[in-house]
Amino acid sequence: MAFENPYEYLGYAHNLGMNQIVKDTKYPAQNISDVYDIALSVAKSETDDITFMTLAQAKKVKRLMGCGCNFDELPVKLVEEEIITSEMEPFFKDFIEACQSSFDIPKIIAALNSFEATVETSGLSTNEKALFFGASAIGRHSIAYWQNQSFNIDSPWQPLIIRNNVGNNGNPSYREKPCDHWLLSFFCKDAIGAGIGGAISLGNVGFMILGGLIGSAFF
Repeated sequence: MAFENPYEYLGYAHNLGMNQIVKDTKYPAQNISDVYDIALSVAKSETDDITFMTLAQAKKVKRLMGCGCNFDELPVKLVEEEIITSEMEPFFKDFIEACQSSFDIPKIIAALNSFEATVETSGLSTNEKALFFGASAIGRHSIAYWQNQSFNIDSPWQPLIIRNNVGNNGNPSYREKPCDHWLLSFFCKDAIGAGIGGAISLGNVGFMILGGLIGSAFF
């Protein structure tokens, strides 16, 4: 029987949050407090959690995300700052590798599904598994979200997409490609931001939603 991710709903919640953020803020976002307030509202409405990421923790996610799309050193930083254990480090590395495994969308999704199955049969604790399941679900849904935004010429994200499609010069032909650097960069920030949020709280779903939305907020 194929593994079914019990945190699939976090992906839907993340995409709802993205719609709310682009509606209520000006991009690229400059004020993390504004993004945090929207993300917190979404997390509270979509989960039963009673504890949520603070603004200080959201700023920590932003700092750990850094700039660009190269997250190779992130697992080491998370261990050094005692956010994850050394036992979790190789899984976080595998998660990042799955996110960056290809420029082809079906291959990325297959890599994330394979990663989830590996986590399910691992010796990680229930909360540790929840962190990776939630982040992976958000990542898979984020891919579909950004692909849909690229195809929709009326999407409010279009100015951002065109600006980040290097060399595009406003030509919409990039929509014909299965995946490109800009889409990989956007979705990785969503997925890995969710992973950091989950790591800070060790599997708290509200933290994962907030982490994924904060990750998205500063392209």
